Amino acid sequence: MIKKKLEAMGAAMAFAEAGEFDAARDIMAELERTYRHRKNKIVLVAKDDHVSPGLVEYGLGLASRLDSDTLFLSVLSTRPSRRTLRGHAEAFKEAWKKLTTALFGGQPAGVHRHAVLYGEPMALVREVCRRLGAVEMVIIQKQRREACEFDLCVPVFCFDK
Repeated sequence: MIKKKLEAMGAAMAFAEAGEFDAARDIMAELERTYRHRKNKIVLVAKDDHVSPGLVEYGLGLASRLDSDTLFLSVLSTRPSRRTLRGHAEAFKEAWKKLTTALFGGQPAGVHRHAVLYGEPMALVREVCRRLGAVEMVIIQKQRREACEFDLCVPVFCFDK
């Protein structure tokens, strides 16, 4: 999304520099129509681990400042049992309830979801970003000395657990 916006803005600037102000205005008006009602999303990922309360707090704070929706993903590399799925869901719900009450006094503005997926993390996150559209950034929860190497078309940041 950011890349498309920057390309359109670059084209508008090129037309403006060439004295084609009507073309530049048309491009900027189309850009505004396209992106006006799309809310940006932040995808937060925990690989083979529960989404930590720290990541939930960080994600919610960032989403409220950027006026974004969030999708928290627990990405498991092996097929989870029902018990494992339940554990991830319950851990997230518990952290969610405590933090939203403490930070916002209840439900924060926006759409915030949690999902548990299994498979190859990079491929799953790529597909999620493609399907969601308007993903502003991806934040990967990792262990302190763990590498954070995700090659995506959006900015990727690391969050030390």
